Amino acid sequence: MGSGKPASAGNLAAERAPFFAEFVEALFPMNYPSARALAGALDLTSASGPVSVLDLGAGSGVWGIALAQASPHVTVRAVDLPEVLPVTRRVAERFGLGDRLTTVGGDLLEAEFGGGHQVATLGQILHSEGVERSRALLRRTYAALAPGGTIAIAEHLVDADRRGPMSGLIFAVNMLVNTEAGGVYSFEEIAGWLTEAGFTNPRQLPAPGPSPLILADAKLTRSLFTRPRHGARFRPSAPRPRTASCSNRRGGIALKRRRPFPEFQQRTGHPAYWRRREHRGISGLSLTEFLKRCMPRSLGAGERIA
Repeated sequence: MGSGKPASAGNLAAERAPFFAEFVEALFPMNYPSARALAGALDLTSASGPVSVLDLGAGSGVWGIALAQASPHVTVRAVDLPEVLPVTRRVAERFGLGDRLTTVGGDLLEAEFGGGHQVATLGQILHSEGVERSRALLRRTYAALAPGGTIAIAEHLVDADRRGPMSGLIFAVNMLVNTEAGGVYSFEEIAGWLTEAGFTNPRQLPAPGPSPLILADAKLTRSLFTRPRHGARFRPSAPRPRTASCSNRRGGIALKRRRPFPEFQQRTGHPAYWRRREHRGISGLSLTEFLKRCMPRSLGAGERIA
């Protein structure tokens, strides 16, 4: 009370490492049902190719282990403090998954995450990191995901007005007493951080844990030329090319000439093309006849089609 700071700051790596090395394995049973629910939501059983999971603050490895159990195509890159990682490997080997586990030791804002991961998990990590470290961590995570990859976050959530639930509020007191900057957050707060980091579609996934899981997706492409198609949820799409078109409602036809951007041609190899839509049985029109139909008025003497 005299200093206004906790006697032991739980979000300082040098102080928390010995404690977490003994503590994390005890958390396995509490998080395993939620991790299995996540594996089901991601439909990993139908994976036909490699799936790389980035397990941040891996602890006992429960999140990566549950996902790896769902498919033989899943490999896990577990990142945690060097003192904790022997526990992570021991538990993974107990489940027969040691050969699909890679461990990386270090602070979460400095360790090498690698890249191209399809899934990233943050299981009960943000509450001890504080706001600024959490936002920085989400930005690092976004950069490590493949386009279209998914992040899954488990936390003790509170309502936006911080009036409940009681379990989250009690946990907030725990963070106040035992961490330098930690706290509990609402879905709205974390969703804002995810959007700020570049993620899309923040959402909640009901799970058998203290709170729903939070999921969000990395954009399918980070090119400046990409625009999501109407009605599609971030499907891969080429940039929309320039289009010159005209149509005649009475004639019931439309002819479009698309001239893609040079960048589009270079990236995809698609040439410019003509596309004609014919309705009401009208066909066989020449280009001149078609343009005449599309003109707002008839051409006068001496006028030419531009």
